[in-house]
Amino acid sequence: MDLNKRGSNKSPGPGLRDATFLNIGLGYKLNTMLSVGVGFSHRIKLPRHTSNILSHTYTLQTIYNTLSLGTSFNYQKHDLFLGFSYGFRNRVSGVMPVELGGGHFSGEKQMASLSISWGYMY
Repeated sequence: MDLNKRGSNKSPGPGLRDATFLNIGLGYKLNTMLSVGVGFSHRIKLPRHTSNILSHTYTLQTIYNTLSLGTSFNYQKHDLFLGFSYGFRNRVSGVMPVELGGGHFSGEKQMASLSISWGYMY
């Protein structure tokens, strides 16, 4: 068991670092009730402290480019939002930690997300 502090250079963690994202988006109000928007997000790849990439596949650390689309409809005191996000496919590879048996690992991730929300102003 490794007793090094979590996040230290000697910890057994995945070696994730802070990420820098570049985001751009446009929104347009079509009329008093309807607006639409589109956005794009790019994560700048940063070097990892370690080659252990197992947990990267369970987080969005694998996906570097995401496209988002959304629309909002307002009627009287009701607000309805519909959004869609798509994370473009990306592949990562590395080695498994010795504690899990070692060996090599490669994974691929792609994401799609649909969001629906309704609000009422009272």
